[in-house]
This record gives sequence, structure tokens and C-alpha cells, in this order.
Amino acid sequence: MLTPAQQLQQKHTEPADRQRLTTIEKNAFHLLRLIDQLMDLSKVEARAMPIREAPGRLDAFVRGLLESFQSQADQKQIELRFEPQLTGEYWFDEEKLERIIYNLVGNALKFTKSGGIVSVDLAKSANEAVCLTIADSGVGISPDNLRFIFDRFYQVRDDAASQQPGTGIGLALVKELVTIQQGTIEVDTTPGIGTTFTITLPYRPVVTSPVSPTSENAADLVSQSVDHKSRQPDWESPLLLVVEDNDELADFIRESLPSHYRQYRAVDGLDGYEKALELSPDLILSDVLMPRMDGYTLCSQLKSDVRTSHIPIVLLTAKSALESRLKGLSVGADDYILKPFHLTELQLRIQNLLDGRARLRDWVRQSLAQAEEAPSAPAPPDPFLSRIYQLLDEHLSDTTFGVNEVAREVGMSRASLYRKIKAVSDLPVNELMQQYRLKKATYYLRQGRGIAETAYIIGFESPGYFTKCFRDLYQLTPSEFIQTKNLNGLANG
Repeated sequence: MLTPAQQLQQKHTEPADRQRLTTIEKNAFHLLRLIDQLMDLSKVEARAMPIREAPGRLDAFVRGLLESFQSQADQKQIELRFEPQLTGEYWFDEEKLERIIYNLVGNALKFTKSGGIVSVDLAKSANEAVCLTIADSGVGISPDNLRFIFDRFYQVRDDAASQQPGTGIGLALVKELVTIQQGTIEVDTTPGIGTTFTITLPYRPVVTSPVSPTSENAADLVSQSVDHKSRQPDWESPLLLVVEDNDELADFIRESLPSHYRQYRAVDGLDGYEKALELSPDLILSDVLMPRMDGYTLCSQLKSDVRTSHIPIVLLTAKSALESRLKGLSVGADDYILKPFHLTELQLRIQNLLDGRARLRDWVRQSLAQAEEAPSAPAPPDPFLSRIYQLLDEHLSDTTFGVNEVAREVGMSRASLYRKIKAVSDLPVNELMQQYRLKKATYYLRQGRGIAETAYIIGFESPGYFTKCFRDLYQLTPSEFIQTKNLNGLANG
């Protein structure tokens, strides 16, 4: 239903048609959420919903969830507050807590009028459990309805609630999710004043060498965490730049990444752009909504700048609308992850991007270091390399055409050129230039050119030095190369 509706939206541009298609899409998403909730209730009944705890920052996780409600709150002119009294890492089930918060905060915004307040708080309960409180200044619940609100398919039948019809599934699911985690939920409400839900969950603080008895996934995460912490960053470790204006979320993201990464933080998009130019990181993680320069603009500017166009960029945002995702991808983002994200997913996506860049660098080095000529060699994986190769071809026999001349031609400083070439090939600039010339030498030797002639054609002043460099790279001399290939060339010198 959703995919055909989205395809029709691209085809039909008339306002009336787009409005109808938007309604179809909105209702399809509503139906999808309803089915998901019904499936969850069925899983609870079948006892097929195990607890899967993992360590993480509770306060940052909840803050990330609430970001997805901010646009809805702004639209209704409702103040959405979150001032947690609890910080630090805890063992908790992300998926179940996410569904609890989405249902309760969604209801709170739904039944709160313009100008009202919805507040969310995290604190420790008297028995050291985690206490989550969600309060609103909405219409409240009458005493006649209060005792039925957690019953499945029960719908409140008073004038205030009838204007906001529901399915009677959300609160029933919340109750079940709290219960299977051995928690409690209480409601305090006054009609016309507001409602407060208080959920107590037995989440435990993360301690040294934590072990979770309830989750194999959590044990895997701990194993990975211990392995990462045993490795310390060094100058060869990947360098990551985290661009996030919220201090707590920035700390949460940085703490979620393996400790062997070198990490830097930028406080907004403009700061991120300046640090990207300065540091030339291996990967950038950026929020979207930031002051001075947002994540879309940052991504667009970095991808259009030859000095930084190669850097993988991952956008992190609570904006889940299709238009937002398409905009992020259209400005060149390499990946797009919705908040709240799962730590394992974030780590794997980052590792995949870093591995992909490493494979491209390996290909560049191997393509230069192999004397064999592929029947149809692919183009360089980075347009910048194509430009460098073109410049070298144009000045192939010019012995004075070196690093400074290349930097001048591409409009970069020597330092920026070095960082760029190192990032896309893992080679210093002078080595890449020399290896490219030697690769061209194999072509001329195949054409029957003599050794001395080939040396001068590719910009070497001395055939003897050319022979030495050729042997160092290909593990055989030009003469041996000619003999191996049964070429009709003369070994001159």
C-alpha cells in the first residue's frame, strides 16, 4: 500500500491528487502501527517476547525518542520538557521502553490543548529502580473510565476524549510491556487538570564487567565492549568527527563508539565544517537540526568541497519522514540513521563504511603496484584521483612536475593535497605520483619502447634510477619484465 502510494505521489503533482495520496499514505502508516501493536500483544500472550537488555545511557536514549515528538509539540504549541534526575549507564530493553514512551507521550500530546505542557522525567525510585514519569496538562480521565483504561480495546467515552478517538490498544500494550519487565505502572489524573503516568522498571546500573542473565545479545555487546576497550587509539586508528549540539547526546554517541576510534566533537554544523577541513576525519556523524548550520547544509558543503568530498557522512536525526530521508541522501549523505538508534546497528554501519573506504584504498594501491594490465581496468573510485591521473598524463615527461605543481593545479595547499591523497589511496602524494608513472612505464615497455626511452617518457632523469624504482615496486627489473612478457624491446641501460 505504501510503496504504490509513494510512487503515485511522484507521478501526480496536482494539489488535490497529492492531498488524497498523502491521506492514503498517512492512513497506511497508521494501519501499520496498529498491526505492529496487535502483533506485540499476540507475542505477549504467546510468551514469545523475551527480555533483551543492553547497556546504554537511559537519559540520552529517552531524549532521542522525545526529539521525534518535538515537531508535533511545536505544531500544537505545547511545551515538551525533559529534565532527567538520573544519569549514567543502565541495563534496559530498548525496544520495549521505546514502545512504552511512544504510546504514553503520543497520548499526552494528543489530549493536551495548545499552550499546555507535557513533561517527562527519569529518577530513582525508593527501591533503587528506575522511575519514568510522563505528565501532561491535558483533559484528564474521569473516575468512571480510569479503572478500564488498561483493558484491551476499551475506549474512553466522554466528550473530551471522543474528539480524539483511539483503538484501545496502546495503553493495554504499555501495561503488558511493563508487566513482563517486572515493573509497575500507576496513573494519577484529575479531569480538566491533567494526567500523570508513573512507571517503575527494575533496570540496573552498569557496573564493571557487567553480565546480563537475560540477554544473549547483551552478552555479545559486553564482549565487544571489552574487546574495544582493550585496544587504545593510535595514529593509525580511524578518526571520527561527531557533530552534535546537544552535550548529552554527543557524550552518549561518543561513549557508544568503540574506544579504539580517535574521536573529536563539533558543537554545530559550522564548527563541524571547520573541523572537517582541519582534521580530514575518516567518517563524520552529524545531527541534522543544529544552530548556525544544519546537517543537510554541512553534508552538502563537505561533499562539494574537493578536500572533503571523499569523507563518509552519516546523518543522525529523529526526522523519520520520507522527504527528510530523501533530502539527506540527495545532499550526498552516505547513510541515514533514525534516532533513537540501536548501538549495535550504529557500530556496524560505521564499520561497514570504514571497511568500504579501506577496500577502495586497497584497490588503488593494488592497481598501481601490479605490473599486470587488466583487460578493462575500472576507473579510479574517486573523481579526484581521475583528475590527478589526468594531470600526470598531461605532464608525464616533465621532470619538474612535482607535488607543488599538482597542488597548484588542483587549487589546494600542499598539506590539504597530502591529506586528500592519503585518504583515498593510503599513499603519500609523491609515492602515488611515482607509482602512477611506473605503471605507465609498463604500457610503453609493452609497446616495444626501450628502457632508457621509457624512463625519459615518464619523467625520470636517470634510466638507472628508473630501473631501481621499477624493481622496488614490481620485484623485477624492466629487462626482466620485457623477458617475462616476451616483448620485443631493447634493454637500453
